[in-house]
Amino acid sequence: MVYSSPMPQETHMGGERRDFPTTCWSSILSCRDANEEDARRMLEDLLASYWKPIYFCIRYGWRKPAEEAKDLVQEFLLHLLQLDVVRQADPSRGRFRSFLKSSLQNFLLNARREAGRIKRGGGLKIVSLDQIEGVEPVTGDPEQVFDSEWARTVLERAITTLRKQLTESGREAYFRILELHDLKTATPSYKDIATKMNLTESLVRNYLHAARVELRKILRDELQRYALDEEDLKAELRWIMK
Repeated sequence: MVYSSPMPQETHMGGERRDFPTTCWSSILSCRDANEEDARRMLEDLLASYWKPIYFCIRYGWRKPAEEAKDLVQEFLLHLLQLDVVRQADPSRGRFRSFLKSSLQNFLLNARREAGRIKRGGGLKIVSLDQIEGVEPVTGDPEQVFDSEWARTVLERAITTLRKQLTESGREAYFRILELHDLKTATPSYKDIATKMNLTESLVRNYLHAARVELRKILRDELQRYALDEEDLKAELRWIMK
């Protein structure tokens, strides 16, 4: 993970709310009762954001050729959109991420057994994978690859949201400082950043702290969609930010 700088102390989000917001599982469960069109739309919105871990798991974890991996991604997404798997999903059995991993494993094992009968491709395109091969490969077993890319996807989404929020509020300098100090391989000193941006070192520190706090809030909001409870959320935050 590129982002490795220490973060501020965790703040309590959501006041004294007692019910943990399992937004993602709630959406999945609502698909059971929705009509076919509405259920498909809900799942498409969800899967469009998190197809990358699926692709990387197939491509590098299962070591499939690029074009076959792309076809398998589309087939697996179609498999989920047919709702049979979703209607059997049970949030009491674990995280949504775990549900996706186990569903993918079962799908690929079945695909291997039925390889002689499965027709690949056919113009199916639920998500666009045109630029995916430009991303740096990851290594490990299928579960490690999936988890690694899941973490990267969650963090990338949070950073994108942070950039948008800070830019729209006229605080582009906050994001630029975070980008220079925390999101690059080489970490410049506060003095170097201050000189580069024509700011005082004190402002650099303050802006960086504020940007980190907002990034952590965004990450909490994102991870609440998938975590089981508050303790699981804290564990996921530690894992993402390691």
